[in-house]
Amino acid sequence: MSSYASEDYGSFKQPYPPFTPPDNDPLVPPDFNGWFQRIIGVVRHSFTALAVLVAIITPISVVIRALQAAVKPDLTALRYGAGAAADVDAAMGQYTVVTLAGLLILLVASAYVNSAAVFVVIRDAAERPTSALDALRLGAGRALPLLGWQLATGIMMGVGLILLLVPGLYVAIVFSASLLGVVVVERQGIGRCFALVNRRFLATAGRVLLYFMITVAYCVAVALITGGFGTTSVIMIIIQQILLIPLGIVAAAFAVVTYAELRFHEQGATTETLAAELHR
Repeated sequence: MSSYASEDYGSFKQPYPPFTPPDNDPLVPPDFNGWFQRIIGVVRHSFTALAVLVAIITPISVVIRALQAAVKPDLTALRYGAGAAADVDAAMGQYTVVTLAGLLILLVASAYVNSAAVFVVIRDAAERPTSALDALRLGAGRALPLLGWQLATGIMMGVGLILLLVPGLYVAIVFSASLLGVVVVERQGIGRCFALVNRRFLATAGRVLLYFMITVAYCVAVALITGGFGTTSVIMIIIQQILLIPLGIVAAAFAVVTYAELRFHEQGATTETLAAELHR
């Protein structure tokens, strides 16, 4: 018989190793309230370095969105001009190229920033303060694998949502909660994500859904604040991206704390464990 205790929640058997939940670990929460408090603690403790990292994405996003706005075709005008069909095709082709190129650039930059953010959060929590520049250097080796897995998981989530909503949501929950930690800390692939999350799926799903609702509410608030500037205004784009920096900081804290909780319940891993694994 397994030494694990288990609780049956519908179709999910959730095994719990006999580890005592920590009271003072900066990343591993003892319960839901502790999870929320750990995220707040990470934001406070690592705010400066994380803000610098997230801010790297800001000018890139501004330039890409400004270029998109500049080349976005006025389809109504083009359809009624001379050579309408050719003009529409050319305009849409140019817009598509700019959009896809911009998306690729953002994905690459995000992979480097996200890898570095994991180093900042875990090393800061382990009392080994790390600057944004040092974190970028330390995380560079994980960035390309992370980029590849993010592309793969993005396709999987998209296909899942298109074919059937429930599988898409399941995959989104699994990867949101574990992908960043699994790739950057453990240097493993997406199969490991499922093994890690399925042990505590319902508890993890609740945390992910709460984070998602907070994210949506914040994005709506930003859209309302910047709505008066016009949808293609460069000023609006800049203000929006600046206002989204706090969201990026919270996203890093959420990803690492949620992953740390999963690792603890699986293996008893602590902040020191994760810090040591970063440099294996």
